[in-house]
Amino acid sequence: MTYLLSMAPLETSVVNADQLFRNHARYVATFLRRLGVPDYNVDDGVQEVFIVVHKLGGYIPGPATCKTWLGAITIRIAANIRRHNARVRKRELDPIHIERLPGGFTPETLTLQRAELDRVGFALNTLSVEHQRVLLQFNAAGESCDDIAQSLGIPTGTVYSRLHTARKKFELALDETVV
Repeated sequence: MTYLLSMAPLETSVVNADQLFRNHARYVATFLRRLGVPDYNVDDGVQEVFIVVHKLGGYIPGPATCKTWLGAITIRIAANIRRHNARVRKRELDPIHIERLPGGFTPETLTLQRAELDRVGFALNTLSVEHQRVLLQFNAAGESCDDIAQSLGIPTGTVYSRLHTARKKFELALDETVV
């Protein structure tokens, strides 16, 4: 007995990378800044986000909203940028580079700012991926708990619980790190 399966294509309205860029580049840039990406890396970060979007073939409507989907990609790109910046920090504080600091900044102020960013990054890294995602989507991206729940496919109460736990653990980790 032979069974024939329908191979009719599913009807989905894919939003291509070009359209996503036109509609959401400003959101991605703002989110990158809120995630601690320095202004001089924001344009490159936006470009990286939309390169990933292009490679993925655009946004296909599903459980996550378009903004939430872009937010998840942006979080990963921001983490990559922070890791890259951490690797080159030593070289930037070399005496040759100190002469070229932007106006108004001293090596001391840059060191204090970097130490504070490192502290925040360390505190974020103590959280599980689930807690990081909820905390960043709520605080940095400004998404509602209902939107986060829908994008993750979990109950809204679970989002509230994760957010509460993430905030407590984040504050504890910040208190434990010394600048």
